[in-house]
Amino acid sequence: MYCTKCGKQLDNDAVICPDCGEKTENYREDFFKDETPVGQEEKKANSEGENGMAIAGFVCAFFMPILGWIFGGIGLAKALKPNGKRKGLAIAAIIIATVVFIVNFFVNTFITAFFTELFAEIFGSMAV
Repeated sequence: MYCTKCGKQLDNDAVICPDCGEKTENYREDFFKDETPVGQEEKKANSEGENGMAIAGFVCAFFMPILGWIFGGIGLAKALKPNGKRKGLAIAAIIIATVVFIVNFFVNTFITAFFTELFAEIFGSMAV
């Protein structure tokens, strides 16, 4: 088979001439419609329920409960949408952040009371 525009010899199953870009008799309008455009595979995979906020909330819950609540809440909102994932992880982030906050509150209250009493005992005796 030969190109009708430039005359170059083509394979019998060629769709477009590699030299001039002319369409051959094998060309169909719907030939390229089935292909996903380059880069769209990643966008589609990332948009189908990925929930990085739930993961971030889970990790942050152990160190900074406020961020665990924020990211966990956002992750939970994303998980409740269609095709949402990691609902359990988002809920776990919120629960863990709450537990860590309560434990930190009581530990800090105890430490503050202990050291306040200790300093009063040490420095209070020096004042007398």
